[in-house]
Amino acid sequence: MEGPERWRRGSRRAVRVLALFALVGGGVVHAQPAAQSAVSQWNENNGIRVGPGRLHPYLDIEPTYDSAAIYVPTQKDNPASPYVLDPEIIIHFRPGLRLDVPGTDATFRLNAFYDYVWFTGILTSGSSAASLSEAGADLHAELNTQGAVEVDIGDTFARSARPQDIGLGTAVISLYNQLRLRTPIHPGGRAFEVIPHGAYTVEFFSNYSGLPPGAGPCPPGSCSNDPSSQNYQDYAGGLDIHWKFLPQTALIFESNYEGRAYFNPVGQVPPGQVLTLLAGAQGLVTPRIQAILKGGYAIGFSGAASTFIGRAEGTWTPNEYSSLTLGVARDVNNAVGAASATDLRFYLTGKLFLLGRLQLHTEIAYDLVSFTQGRGGQDQLFGFDVGADYAVTKWLIVAGGYAFSKRTSPDFTTSLPLNFSRNQVYLRVTLTY
Repeated sequence: MEGPERWRRGSRRAVRVLALFALVGGGVVHAQPAAQSAVSQWNENNGIRVGPGRLHPYLDIEPTYDSAAIYVPTQKDNPASPYVLDPEIIIHFRPGLRLDVPGTDATFRLNAFYDYVWFTGILTSGSSAASLSEAGADLHAELNTQGAVEVDIGDTFARSARPQDIGLGTAVISLYNQLRLRTPIHPGGRAFEVIPHGAYTVEFFSNYSGLPPGAGPCPPGSCSNDPSSQNYQDYAGGLDIHWKFLPQTALIFESNYEGRAYFNPVGQVPPGQVLTLLAGAQGLVTPRIQAILKGGYAIGFSGAASTFIGRAEGTWTPNEYSSLTLGVARDVNNAVGAASATDLRFYLTGKLFLLGRLQLHTEIAYDLVSFTQGRGGQDQLFGFDVGADYAVTKWLIVAGGYAFSKRTSPDFTTSLPLNFSRNQVYLRVTLTY
């Protein structure tokens, strides 16, 4: 999933190397900072005290074997020859910090990290030129939580070679930011909620130097070969209503309007707009089983799909840090190179916390994505991840696992970033305070 924004000058082969991590939106991502896991919360008394909260610095060191890390030409000195994916050993150096500030009327959470991705060159000569810097941050604040009008603010930032837009392959560097605002209103008590909400998203793309022929970010003809022409802004807003007719069960109505505009629309497929309306229920079936069941309709404008949508999900929680979730969801969103993308997703996630220090996890997901106008056709995505985290001490966490990902685009079999399979084996050591 990684590649350089600017390649260092080196041998002719190094100039032709394209580094890709091919796990895209809808796939399973294993390289999350360890400070987010239940194991890392084994002792919350660690950290630097900041008022009522605690600041937890951490450092991840994560060697990974990637069976499909680097695109290289089959003929060393002929960039016009077909390209293949070669394996490599990649090491992540990821310092970060997590800040948790709890409170009765306001809470604040922040997790931020910098990730230097080093291609070692052990398995593929010249791949070290593909090393790059990535970063991420997630912030969430809840204000006036006990009042009649609550304010929830969230922001997510990511710089990586994994684009957030499901219409793109992995032949781009993505700079992504989403700002979210919710204002839950509790007229006359906490049983009834009216929740206006909105979000503003931007994503900017940059190209790799020496991009191999046929490895553009979109299917041929559906968007420009210049990734910066895909730079977009999404705007969304709506109104949700929750009525708790039982202490732990609520009837829900959700509405959301999503639109898109490209900063440089020349050659782009005109984006659609989508209004989604959903109704259903969510809550506890038993003290340890939670269910979500909702259905509705997506109304598409300007070429976007109009179709039924919904979500059915069940979660079993044997204890505070253990859970098993099985679900299916269908949704419509904007996508680069198309008016919209309809995503039918089946997923299973599980985590098991044992002995106070060991956490096992697994994630399985399958997506069938149908595009309207522009590129058209269907893509299939499959991801699988299984692993474990073990807290050796309060400040040392060891994790490891295996991840498999695959994407196929039958209508665009020659578009390399949309057709790949990958095996990854990773080991992560986290130092945390």
